[in-house]
Amino acid sequence: PHNDYFSTQFLLNFSILGTHLVSVEASVVDTSGIEWKTGPKTTVSVKSLEDPYSQQLRHQLQQQQQQQQQSGPQPGPPRNICPR
Repeated sequence: PHNDYFSTQFLLNFSILGTHLVSVEASVVDTSGIEWKTGPKTTVSVKSLEDPYSQQLRHQLQQQQQQQQQSGPQPGPPRNICPR
């Protein structure tokens, strides 16, 4: 085929935020299962950001921690002391 193009989209899940290098290579697998490395190979720089839901949870946790620090240490549970 001449000038036969295709495109695809996919999501990558990065457990660590930051910049990552991703290698992408196109190949063809024939009906016999043999892989033909026919396509281009490239490296893409990807910046992994925090999703809005996780960001909201992190902010809520930080606010709770700040409130606990501002209120000071909480007294422990009452203890019963029995003389011997």
